[in-house]
Amino acid sequence: HVGNDDNDFYNPFAAYVWQASALGMIDLNLSKDVSAFCMGINSIANCHLPLKHAYQTKPEYDPQVLRHRHASVGSFTPYFNLTSFAARPIPSGSEIFKSYGNYWFETRSDTFGQQFPLSTSYKEASNLLEKLFVSMKLTSSLSASLYDEVVLSIKELLPSRTMNAFPDTVPHAILGAHESLAAVHQTLVIRDLEWLRLNGRCLDHIRPGTSTLENVGHGAFATRDLSSGTIVSASPVHHIERAFTQMYEVRYDEAAKKHVPDKSKIVAYQLLLNYCFGHNESTVLVCPYGNGVNYINHVREHANVKVRWAQDFPAHQDDVLHQATPEDLFNSTAEPKFVLEYIALRDIVAGEEIFLDYGESWDAAWNAHSLSYEPFGGATSAERYRDAFWVNENHGDMPLRTRQEQIVDPYPDNWVLRVHPWVLQHHIKYGYLSGNYDWQESDRTPLRDDFGLPCQILERHENGTIPHKYTILADTTSVDWFEKDSVAISQVPRSALTWLNAPGTMDFYLPNAFRQPIGLSDEMMPTQWRNLLAK
Repeated sequence: HVGNDDNDFYNPFAAYVWQASALGMIDLNLSKDVSAFCMGINSIANCHLPLKHAYQTKPEYDPQVLRHRHASVGSFTPYFNLTSFAARPIPSGSEIFKSYGNYWFETRSDTFGQQFPLSTSYKEASNLLEKLFVSMKLTSSLSASLYDEVVLSIKELLPSRTMNAFPDTVPHAILGAHESLAAVHQTLVIRDLEWLRLNGRCLDHIRPGTSTLENVGHGAFATRDLSSGTIVSASPVHHIERAFTQMYEVRYDEAAKKHVPDKSKIVAYQLLLNYCFGHNESTVLVCPYGNGVNYINHVREHANVKVRWAQDFPAHQDDVLHQATPEDLFNSTAEPKFVLEYIALRDIVAGEEIFLDYGESWDAAWNAHSLSYEPFGGATSAERYRDAFWVNENHGDMPLRTRQEQIVDPYPDNWVLRVHPWVLQHHIKYGYLSGNYDWQESDRTPLRDDFGLPCQILERHENGTIPHKYTILADTTSVDWFEKDSVAISQVPRSALTWLNAPGTMDFYLPNAFRQPIGLSDEMMPTQWRNLLAK
């Protein structure tokens, strides 16, 4: 999608997406620069480098639908249960922060300046502050003038990332020296609980779980009894142009000497479209990213919630909603301006699945799709297809065929074999291999962006025990510190080898996968957004 300038790519999600590898996504892609839009706390939480309140684990993955059996294949994300945990004690009323990493700020110097403090800046400032506290004998009774003269003057005259991490007041400097700079910043990000009751929205009325419906993946469930009229949840929304979800064929531009999208040839729509709200008379889409709301499925006759624009909520700009045209929205910043509320239509009991009416247009589109659905590539090809997840889960210890054996009996084209990245390090640096390799990414055991190294099986060592060990040929062209392009490694345990999906082969890449936005009712659609009405 191209935004305001036909030569520049405009991404309204640029400040909200994560590197796919940071979320532990297992999709092997042709490009290492893969972004993932993760709704919920990963999109809601801001970053404050001194305060890393929460961290996330690797999501679970399960496509759930076999592509030869149901028309819903590829219509919902196979990733789920990306769980966030508290990294430190969080006081009540505190805003919750996650770490975006230093790079996020370094690449936004136009917004934050060249001397914006990074994680290392706060560590350096903390060490200097402790030494300064001892040398200057700072006490709470000391006047601010001494600190102003020594620290703040230097901060003004010789600005740096480290100096900008110093507190601006003596009380905060003393607190930072006694405890930490994190303690200083924690005092600045707490809201009064009464203010939150009046101005906030409860986000724990629903939780995700396996849907009671078949072939739809996961759903949202009530965590407690909810009376009719309750705000079940609320979510900020991104406003985007419908064309942003379009995917095009690529052509080579001779003048520009690069590949560019051919906008006359739309080949598919991004999966994101299914999670957005839209209207047939408008090019505007609104995409909610609040906690759990994207799990809410469609059952028209049993809908127990409806959506409305937020009422009496500071984050919702109602004046902009009723005045801004699509051109105004698309030419403005990507900052979200609107909030949706999900309202209980009747009493809902704890444990009940939450359903929304997606509208007549969605029903019509789904009925047409399901009636005409035929597996992409034919029934035989679809029936033989197995996601790499499936083989890892169900046959993770199966003996692997050697490169020579695969000439006669090849593996499916969508499977690619990877060896754990630590195998190369252990082989080169230590001369021996571990007995077991864990593919669960964590801070202590980070995986490479491409989740291991491509490899081939040269030899299978059958010593009467299963799982076997192997001699492999690892492709090391992407390893900066290793000078060879490949290396043979013997006695590799089966746990160090896993299958990944080849680029573009997962279900949500299917060109005939169902794509349709959730319907935004006529009553909710602002008049000035209806830019597709016949002139």
